[in-house]
Amino acid sequence: MLSSCYNHAISACAHIRLPNQPKLARGLHSAKRRHIDKSRRAEQLQRRVETGRTNNLLRLLDKQAGSAKVDQDGLRAFVHRKLSADEFHNPSRSLTFEKLIALLISRQQVDFALEMYNRMLAEPLLPSMFTRVKMESLAIAHSAKTAKEVYRDLKEVFAEGTHDDSLGELIKTLDEAIKARYPPDMMDRIIKLFVESQGPAYLPSASLVCQLVELSVRNHSTQQVPQPSSLLDLFKQIDAAVSPAVSPQATLVQALADTDPTDLQAHLTILRRMKQEGITPTISVYNALIAAQVNQNNFEHMFTLYATLKQYRPSASNPSPEFIILPDATTFRFLGHAIKLMRRTRGFRSRVFKKSGNAMSTRDLYADMVESHTIYTRGLTAQPSPAIDVAVLNFALRAFILQADYAAALVILGSFKIYNIEPTLKTYQVVIKGLLRAMHRELASARGVGERRWVDVLLCMPGDEPRAPGMTGDMVVQLVQYGLDGRITLDPLPDLDDSTEADEWIAKMPSLALIMSGAGESEGVPLTKEDIRYALTPLKRIMTRAMLAQATFHFPDEIRTMKPAALVSKVLAKTKESLLRPTPVWMTKAKPPTPDLRNFPPTPFP
Repeated sequence: MLSSCYNHAISACAHIRLPNQPKLARGLHSAKRRHIDKSRRAEQLQRRVETGRTNNLLRLLDKQAGSAKVDQDGLRAFVHRKLSADEFHNPSRSLTFEKLIALLISRQQVDFALEMYNRMLAEPLLPSMFTRVKMESLAIAHSAKTAKEVYRDLKEVFAEGTHDDSLGELIKTLDEAIKARYPPDMMDRIIKLFVESQGPAYLPSASLVCQLVELSVRNHSTQQVPQPSSLLDLFKQIDAAVSPAVSPQATLVQALADTDPTDLQAHLTILRRMKQEGITPTISVYNALIAAQVNQNNFEHMFTLYATLKQYRPSASNPSPEFIILPDATTFRFLGHAIKLMRRTRGFRSRVFKKSGNAMSTRDLYADMVESHTIYTRGLTAQPSPAIDVAVLNFALRAFILQADYAAALVILGSFKIYNIEPTLKTYQVVIKGLLRAMHRELASARGVGERRWVDVLLCMPGDEPRAPGMTGDMVVQLVQYGLDGRITLDPLPDLDDSTEADEWIAKMPSLALIMSGAGESEGVPLTKEDIRYALTPLKRIMTRAMLAQATFHFPDEIRTMKPAALVSKVLAKTKESLLRPTPVWMTKAKPPTPDLRNFPPTPFP
């Protein structure tokens, strides 16, 4: 009893506080916090108001700057009056000038931008380092200052620090705004001025050296392309420790190829220099060049670069070239994409993607791919190589189906087994969806009286029977069911309900719902075990039907006199002559690897 009373008293004492003091402290703390929050909200509101005024002025200037319908002198006077108003004299004033200058440069209003910059300095407001470098470089080209004054100002900026960033911003400005108007000798002097201002111990980053190389080549290209050896000597004094992945030599090859893709000797000079410095030339350099040309729709230059690349491939006349650079799957995807763009013949795209005079066909491209794979593997085609993978085979398959070259598509399907590559869900989608698009085009388009088309033969439909245009769900199912029929014929499908063989093939095919869905559309999605267990035979059967239906129009005499299987063999043999090249006679064929019998389980004796 006494113990419980004692504990109760101790607990009560623990809650005793001096009167009014805790309450007063809490009140003072709450008042201070409310005052801070109120000040912070007021400051944030003021910043939003200032930002809104600046953005309104920028939107107005963006709409009217450079417009022929607007008095530009009046617009300048209006902007100056706005900046002189009390509402723009606020803590964000310097940022307002920065944004105005950046907008005017992007709209090519350089004189107005220089005017804003001079007012900013006169107020005085301190511009950022990036703005100073931009405006000083623009002042040279537009003769706003003498070269001596600009060199002095730039030297001060370069000496302030953030070396790579300051020159990098200058390079970006020159490349975007005044590349065509910049004197080459002045550009060289600015680069040397930057290097001298940093002292003899300074080594720029690899990315900055690459920027310098590219800018120098493009800057000189307005008059004449300098010799590669002189460029290498120019940048030797600022050569930093660079990694092979980002090398000035690789950038120089790319810049020279952009200015003159046919200059093979210049490329060789740089490649030799890379080899001397321990940087092995790789196909990635040419892939970057080809990708840049595709993005710019310069298909003629792209195929010229590819022709140059092929000269580094071993051949009968030169089995051991100085540099061996073989195209890989990425190269062939870029080339195939360009060929697909050039085949578009309707509307705006046909005017943009014009066919090049030195373009190659899809069959020739696939033959080059097979030949590169053969060289990579030294004749062991079942071995993997960088030239062929499942993505590039699917890409080639889609290209041939779009061109209605079903014989070539059938050869591609057969090559999956040759190259030891398993078909994926994407392979099924390419074949089924590609054929369905072709069927839809023919079924939905107008036709003459009694006209018979490829889709009629494929689906075993009479040509004189009236029907509504368009494709039905039964036609889709019928196309997929051709993969369950092992016959080489154009006859209608037999009854497959009680076929055990058909059930076995159905288990090795993706469902129709999965094929028609968007699953597996991305080539970059990692493959699962289920994705690589699909059978190839159903696709070959479907494509054989499509090719036979096409042969009724291309080979009418052979269709009447030859058996379907014999006709298929004849067409495939002719197609393989243009798609599959023989193993080069100069190449020493590698021996297949000897299997290690220790890895096999012992065979039990009876």
